[in-house]
Amino acid sequence: MPSLFPFILCTQVLIMLNGARIIGFPLLILMRILHYDENVSGAYAASLVGGYPIGASSLNLLYLEGMLNGNYLAYMLLCSNAGPCLCWRPWGLLC
Repeated sequence: MPSLFPFILCTQVLIMLNGARIIGFPLLILMRILHYDENVSGAYAASLVGGYPIGASSLNLLYLEGMLNGNYLAYMLLCSNAGPCLCWRPWGLLC
């Protein structure tokens, strides 16, 4: 948990400075195809890197900042996914 604190802090500062689109720029084309909001692309990109708590905290901050409504927030809970460390650990143990 202590290693997540700096990443959560940096992600929240970027979202508060309206940088959610900057974080999610690589996923912007996918979000447009799926008809998602551009602000959600930043939360989803951060969640892909950081895992479960980053996506939930990013969505919460977007909701508190007024960038997402309640119905869309419930729909976007897919941002809570496993990060790369959780996925790579079993493969590292096998090698």
